[in-house]
Amino acid sequence: MSTRPRRAAATKKLVIELSDSDEELSLTANDDYRPPETKSRRIDRAANSLASGPKRQRWPTSKKANAEKAAPSKRKRAGKDKEDENACPNETNPEPEVNAPPPSLTQPSSTTERSSEEPAPKRKRARKEQVDRNASSSETNPEPPPTMTQPDGPVASSTTTGRSSFWERRKVWNIHELLAETENIQPQAARNIVQLFENENTIPFICRYRRDLVDHIAPDRLRDIRNTYTEIVDLRKRAENIVSQLERENVLNTDIREELMCAKTNEELEFLYAPYKPASKGTLAERAKALGLEEYADRLLYGSAPRVNLSEIVDPGNEALATEVLVMSGICNIIIHNISKNTNVLEEIRRLQNVHRVFLKCSKAKESKSSKASTSKAGSSKGTSGIADKKLDSSKFENYFNFQGDIKTIKPHQMLAINRGESHKFLTVKLETNDYLKRDLMRFITDQYMNEGLQYPLRREVFTKSLDECYAKKLQPLMCRQIRADLKEKAQKAAIDVFAKNLKQLLLMSPLKGERILGIDPGYTNGCKLAVITETADVLDTGVIYPHGARSNKRAAEQKLVQFLSEHKYIRV
Repeated sequence: MSTRPRRAAATKKLVIELSDSDEELSLTANDDYRPPETKSRRIDRAANSLASGPKRQRWPTSKKANAEKAAPSKRKRAGKDKEDENACPNETNPEPEVNAPPPSLTQPSSTTERSSEEPAPKRKRARKEQVDRNASSSETNPEPPPTMTQPDGPVASSTTTGRSSFWERRKVWNIHELLAETENIQPQAARNIVQLFENENTIPFICRYRRDLVDHIAPDRLRDIRNTYTEIVDLRKRAENIVSQLERENVLNTDIREELMCAKTNEELEFLYAPYKPASKGTLAERAKALGLEEYADRLLYGSAPRVNLSEIVDPGNEALATEVLVMSGICNIIIHNISKNTNVLEEIRRLQNVHRVFLKCSKAKESKSSKASTSKAGSSKGTSGIADKKLDSSKFENYFNFQGDIKTIKPHQMLAINRGESHKFLTVKLETNDYLKRDLMRFITDQYMNEGLQYPLRREVFTKSLDECYAKKLQPLMCRQIRADLKEKAQKAAIDVFAKNLKQLLLMSPLKGERILGIDPGYTNGCKLAVITETADVLDTGVIYPHGARSNKRAAEQKLVQFLSEHKYIRV
């Protein structure tokens, strides 16, 4: 140790702010300056805390307590010697040091003493060290993660049931959101596609120079997405026109606007708009509201206080409210209207029809005398009765006189034939759903309304009656219309794809070299078009013949063909 004389220490006091980053440094206004800890000392202290942490017992023995008391004194003397070595060499009369060891070198014998004697910052640092020790021990001895429990609330219910919350379903969609949901593509790609289409970019340009933005979608797939985009844009324009029309008629309010803008299909939009059409008569719900039953219907539907008593609503002077049966019927009509217009319920119907099995059944239609008379008049109005009979021949639909199939497995050509037979009044088509779908939908609607509010017999009776009528008169017909519309759209799209594929194969065929070609475009009403081209695709002659139809002239058609063959030699038809 140096023997040079030391000067008196400066009287200036240092103020050190405590923070979470200062490890085990707790100074007060009366403490002297202490140099920072060395690396070796920090390593030793961390090793001691790591070794002593997991092995600590709840009830320490006397032997252990004596060892713990002896350890701080050794550390204190070692720390004092270290501080003397690191002290300023010019100090001559050092001030007496406090013999209290640093806070980091003392360990309480129990958890109670630690929590009561240590200050708040020190307890925080102790908890931090305990977390670090647990992390280091978990790395060496990994354990399975604990089971996470979710708090009660809307989030927990949505994750357990797999359904979105009520307000999420009622959110007004954007074009790219509905496009991503309908075509099952990434939201960012859908947003880019919408922006590219709005900027009038063509599909070849997008597939060639912007394929990174659209997630490398194939051109054929992009054409289908463009068709869906056009339908979504038309749907949004239609909804906006309806909203503006109802606003001019002073019928629109916030709920009606939100319901109309939340509709995701044309069928759903028309269903929501039907009660507010100007040409339609007042619905049963509107008539009941005009009688002042809306307040009582809301109290029964949502269970709000006070309780409803039908005998108090009866008005002998009003024919529509003369009895309790009429009053209950009016209240049920309002409740049916509210349930059927709930966007949450419509979304659940769309989900359930994709989950459960739905069967399409066809049977032969019964011909009535009026239909026979109308078909005979239609046949006589035509030029020839043979063509009309051929178009209305029921033998073409014999395969569907007793037909049943799942809507998920039915073929597109079968659906087109069924629709054609139904339009000609040869077939009757209906959809059958299983009882599971009805029970799931009933349970969902009941949970929406009956889990809260006052519970009493009249409310349950009215709600059960209204729900049964709502399913039979409103929800089931709506579901059938949606399914039939989806099946028709898919069948038409498949037919167009088949036609496009066949035409593509014809157009990609290798041309005939060194041959004159006579092309015939078949037609019934407007005749068959003829065209003759040379070996170099130059047009030589054109014409029209009428071998079929009302203007049929087979002899003239034969003469025309002979003339073409004689004038232009070496023709290949």
